[in-house]
Amino acid sequence: MATIGFQEVHFAVLDDNEQVTETFVVNAKKGGAINMKFSGLSPQNNVVYASDGPFHIASSGTSSPKVEIGIADLPPELEEAISGAEKDENGIVKVGKHTTPPYVAVFGKTKGLKGDDIYMGLTKAKFGMPDGAELATTEDKGPEVNTDTLSGEGVDRGLDDVAFAKGRTADTDFTYAKYREYMFPGEVKDPVTP
Repeated sequence: MATIGFQEVHFAVLDDNEQVTETFVVNAKKGGAINMKFSGLSPQNNVVYASDGPFHIASSGTSSPKVEIGIADLPPELEEAISGAEKDENGIVKVGKHTTPPYVAVFGKTKGLKGDDIYMGLTKAKFGMPDGAELATTEDKGPEVNTDTLSGEGVDRGLDDVAFAKGRTADTDFTYAKYREYMFPGEVKDPVTP
């Protein structure tokens, strides 16, 4: 599936019943979505050997779903919500050995070769703080922006044993509203337009 560009990424914090408690969007107006990469969606293959060679491949599910998301300027409220970080009364954001991030549903929006919208994401994942902060001096070539990368690891959602879902508007059976409802169960809000 060929894609063009990356417009936005949506996050939903989930409660213990896998229902949405809070949502966020990163797009051109807030945060700036740079890239999104999924991995670990192929099944884990186990080869059975018999009669001096490979005999059967047992294969099902996904191996270990992961997502990496590049964001130009990670909004602080999103960082705190998905990492489990706590901000104290002095505005100090803290993470430590007792920090427990919540489960999060996440999906991104891109375009297909013919201009249709394509959505894909993980139904249940955990994120932490961006791994590694880089501070660097400004050189004579001008200031460089250090962007943020979020890394998440996914699992099958208990509601339906699904880890990854995608859809595209070129498919006449697909609607954004139904996709969002599927990815963000229990979300209560006015109808959303992409």
